[in-house]
Amino acid sequence: MANSKEAKVLSPIKRRNKSGVVYQARISRVVDGFRKAVIVGTYKTVDEAKSASQEYIDNKGRLLQDDLIETSMSLGQFYEDFYKDWYKNKYDSFNFASITRFLKEFGFYDVPLQKINKRWCINYREQIVNFKRANGTDYVLNNIYERLVGHLSNMLKLATEKGFVRENFNNRLSNPHQNNPRWESDREAQYRKAKMFKTRTWTKAQINKYLDRFRSVSDTQIITRTTRAEAKTRKANVMKADKSDSWKVYWLDNDGKYRSKNYNWNRYGGRERAKVLADAYAEEVTKTLEQSDGTYVSEVRTFREIDPIMWWAYFVLTLLLGLRNGEACGLKFSSIDKENRVIDIDKQLALRTSGGKREVVYSNPKKNSFRTIAYGKKVAEVIEALELYYAKNENNLDDSLLQYRTGGAVVPDYWTKNFRKAQDKAGIPRNEQLESTHKARHTHLSLLAKENVSPAKMMKRAGHKKFETTMQYYIDMEEDKDVADVTDSLFDDSDGLEEVVETNL
Repeated sequence: MANSKEAKVLSPIKRRNKSGVVYQARISRVVDGFRKAVIVGTYKTVDEAKSASQEYIDNKGRLLQDDLIETSMSLGQFYEDFYKDWYKNKYDSFNFASITRFLKEFGFYDVPLQKINKRWCINYREQIVNFKRANGTDYVLNNIYERLVGHLSNMLKLATEKGFVRENFNNRLSNPHQNNPRWESDREAQYRKAKMFKTRTWTKAQINKYLDRFRSVSDTQIITRTTRAEAKTRKANVMKADKSDSWKVYWLDNDGKYRSKNYNWNRYGGRERAKVLADAYAEEVTKTLEQSDGTYVSEVRTFREIDPIMWWAYFVLTLLLGLRNGEACGLKFSSIDKENRVIDIDKQLALRTSGGKREVVYSNPKKNSFRTIAYGKKVAEVIEALELYYAKNENNLDDSLLQYRTGGAVVPDYWTKNFRKAQDKAGIPRNEQLESTHKARHTHLSLLAKENVSPAKMMKRAGHKKFETTMQYYIDMEEDKDVADVTDSLFDDSDGLEEVVETNL
């Protein structure tokens, strides 16, 4: 037993502090081949201290016995072989692009896992301020720091559970960047978040004025037809791109210049789906090329991938239901109960990036905010119009409400990339346009708050996890002006206060 590496309970040490007599719970454990005493807490009685020592040993188990699994595995290997799969199974949302780049760019990827210690973790944290986006711009320091530190803690915690490292050395270390000008204080972050809620949303009058404009968004930007004597037959063709998992659309334009566009299989939902989109694009390009009948048709679609009805539907669903972008993309006809006029929000469509590949997947709503919400006449009108559209065009590929012209759910980033463009085409002045897709959700919730819908009902409808998030919508500039009016009323002439002030002056 003398050479045993098992942790042992030691007798508590009696101490006196401001509160009186206390007892320090102790254990002994083997560290680097030597047995050392470790204090694990302070308690009011001897029995409490002994009990805490035994509980500490029971919880820490084999790691207190110093029986680590010997391995030469690097942090990068552990990250690839164990951490990624663990993280995907634990969390619905994942994007490893930033953590992968950080580990590789700063030389952390090849560090032996069992060489990691407290000093190494401090250096890891200090380097985060120097990490930039792929395009060279700075990250928001708070956000990237929390993300990268969180990944490291998760990795070391998992490595501890598997017996590769003794403990999570990254735990409870101080933040080296809190005095950095790029670091936001909690109050500053709260102010910025509150200000974000108050940036431009639409009023009821603007919704009534602009919403139906999306029904008649022009399908084309330019439609002209001219005749040329030297006209030639030109056609856009589709082939598999060389050294790439893509379909390439290629053609010679009317000036004789070679043009092409690639449809990557991973980005556009698979080989077959990408082929459908590439063929549709080639067909549209062919319409713009000179033909042997002597005509040159210049017809450029505003949105090649979708029909205008989809923009009208998207704005109605987000403005009148308050849905997040991914939730709107994930809506299916099977989620709708037309008899009771309710919709189940039980999924979202999301883009995931893993190993440099991008895929579109259905997942649980953000924060697992499953809910059933009621809808009104305008949303019912959209649902009916979409049903007629798919029946006419026979392009309902996967039961989604919002689909491409050739079928299949529209991916979330399509709406974000074209959001301002759609408002331009609908004739909405730039100074009145919603800045992002999420502002449609903010509009819906802000209007509910102004109509005095109870916070409890609004929280349920929005799918918020925290009550504080919902309450942000009740704190806007108009209410602040009301406070200003109250302060002015303190100097009402009726009580003679203003007379006194003027006399004293």
